Amino acid sequence: MPPGLHLASRRDDRDPRSYVDHTSWGAYQCVAGTLVEERYMRLDDGAQPGTARLRKLWQRAWLPKDGVSIVGAYAEGIHRISNLGSRPAVSVHLYGPRMGMFDGRDYDPSCDFVCVRHEGDDVKAAALQVAF
Repeated sequence: MPPGLHLASRRDDRDPRSYVDHTSWGAYQCVAGTLVEERYMRLDDGAQPGTARLRKLWQRAWLPKDGVSIVGAYAEGIHRISNLGSRPAVSVHLYGPRMGMFDGRDYDPSCDFVCVRHEGDDVKAAALQVAF
């Protein structure tokens, strides 16, 4: 996701793009509303293309007073950030320089799937995220 201000309406559990990693470190802070962050661990070794088994490590709600959450690159930062409430929430995201040819990966734990996300895909996803 490009750095900047992001508006999160409501999470759609059917959208597999909501489980992601990035090819750089990242930090975000909720500045309005409440956001829920989930972190995941990859259980497989990545040897099977298109396949990734994930296990949820933890989940927590973030309010503006709670400070910044930091994620690592690649498998060190598999996460999902969502708004489970009925009102919009706003967060600020900052990412370090990309350390790979692509922007990150999208995961779908419902079918153990993973695919590479290119920068253009992420820009479209960010534009959709702003829409209510």
